[in-house]
Amino acid sequence: MEDMVLVFSDEFNSRWRDFSPGKDAKWQALDLLYVNGDEAVFRREAVTISGGAAVITASKTTNKGPFSAPWGDQLAEKPYTSGMLQGWNKFCFTGGYMEARIKLPGDDIHGGFWPAVFTLGNLGRAGYLRSTDGTWPWSYDTCDANALRQQPWSDHNGQRYNACNSTKGRGASEIDLLEVGVWQSSQPQLSTSMHLAPVLPLGLHWLDNVGGVYFPTYADPTLYRIVQIQG
Repeated sequence: MEDMVLVFSDEFNSRWRDFSPGKDAKWQALDLLYVNGDEAVFRREAVTISGGAAVITASKTTNKGPFSAPWGDQLAEKPYTSGMLQGWNKFCFTGGYMEARIKLPGDDIHGGFWPAVFTLGNLGRAGYLRSTDGTWPWSYDTCDANALRQQPWSDHNGQRYNACNSTKGRGASEIDLLEVGVWQSSQPQLSTSMHLAPVLPLGLHWLDNVGGVYFPTYADPTLYRIVQIQG
């Protein structure tokens, strides 16, 4: 590996940090009902620092939080409370190497948890659908029908900032360091993935050497099963 320069790190070594909006230079703990049909509301008080780690506590506590929908915000109540730590608009990068030390919740038998660590292009803010509609997970710079039409696997519209209406096609692609869950009984799953749009036609791939890499296409039924989970 070539020499690299450390440009961002967080050891969470001060328990006095405040993750309220605008208080911390690196993170914000959200007050939000996330977009994936969750039964837990994210609340900032669920995120604390202890023992050199950021701790997210899930509890069976009824709580309310705003749901950010394309048609407007609404307040929702759910029977569980959890947390989300987000670095949107605080630190951006265009390449490099990332690592995180994470202790996951739950076990490999019981479902209900969906821990994840992921990055998102800065044009979109995770959990806020008015920012991701037409930007997630686009990575395209050509003016053609692919940029304008709705993708077959999503309710999202065509690319909002495309090469037809701008000098540069832009979007908010997603890179998942990990997502973990028990979606079926006793079958824990971990995925590391990159989300891009548009979906390529059958037979085309992003990479020259595709050995060991799975690429869903328009005709792939697995793609639709995945979307039901990811929302």
